[in-house]
Amino acid sequence: KEGCKTCSDNGVLGPVPGLIGILQAIEVLKIITGIGSIMSDRLLMYDALRCSFTSIKKPKRSKKCILTGDTTIIKSMDDSKTVTTGVRGPTGISTKDKKRNSSRMAKELEISCTEYNKLRNDNDNHSHVLLDVRVDRQFEMCNLNNAGNIPLA
Repeated sequence: KEGCKTCSDNGVLGPVPGLIGILQAIEVLKIITGIGSIMSDRLLMYDALRCSFTSIKKPKRSKKCILTGDTTIIKSMDDSKTVTTGVRGPTGISTKDKKRNSSRMAKELEISCTEYNKLRNDNDNHSHVLLDVRVDRQFEMCNLNNAGNIPLA
C-alpha cells in the first residue's frame, strides 16, 4: 500500500520500536497489577539521537474544541472513514491511474490556495474548520493559524 513504509524508510532506528514496545508492555503490567503511575494523562516522547525522554502532560479536554469537543462528529477511525468517504486522496491507486483520476472529491468541494486565502481574509469570516491531515512533523514545520491536525497516516 502507498504510505506503508518500514521504520527505517521513515528514519526510525531499528531498535527504537522494540524500546517503545517494552515501555508499552510495562504500562500494561502497571494497569493489570494496579501498581505505579500510568501514562493516561501524559505523552511520552523519545529522542533516540539524544537518548532522552520528554513527558508532556496532556491538557484537559475542551468542550468547545472543534476537533475534540462535545460536538465533534469524528470520534473513532470508523467515523473518520465514514465522514471522509469521497474526499480522501488517491490512496492505493497506481501511478498511471493517478494521472487519470487525481482526485475523488467532487469538483464543487475543491478550493484553490488562492481561493482559500481570500476566504480566510474575507470580512464575513466564513465559519469553517481547516483540518490538516499531514503527519505531525510536517504540521509542526509549517501550518496555518487555527488549523487542526489529525494525521491520516
